[in-house]
Amino acid sequence: MSQKRRPNPVLDDCRGIMNFGDESLYLVVLKDYAEELLAAVHRIESMNDKARLKDEVALLRGSASYMGAERLKMAAAALLLALESCQGNETALRATLCEQARAVCVEARTLAAGRSASGTGAEVAAELVPVLEGAGEKPPRKCTGCLLQ
Repeated sequence: MSQKRRPNPVLDDCRGIMNFGDESLYLVVLKDYAEELLAAVHRIESMNDKARLKDEVALLRGSASYMGAERLKMAAAALLLALESCQGNETALRATLCEQARAVCVEARTLAAGRSASGTGAEVAAELVPVLEGAGEKPPRKCTGCLLQ
């Protein structure tokens, strides 16, 4: 488990490890989860079919919960509620979900790399920034006073 706690973590690694029951398994899955999450973000951003969007967001909510990404889970739940009730700003909620997903990607790669022998977390996170920017995406930003960050 974590030796020192990170300020305002995007991922609750203790919860994720508890869900998996094995820290090394969690870290292996976490590394792959970041890649799958980026693919899901691209699908969600370009999806116009509401039924497929609901399915994709519901899957994301479930995986986020299991991985310990509580803010991402809450963003997905808010978007699902808006999609099902036809109330709320779906565009803004979709953008928030995608931003949270990107933040989880960065932290997941950092955590997985920080606990493995393959490199430091900062090096791996730095590798991900060009991937995000090359795809026309901006790295996740942090703001103050935001409960979703």
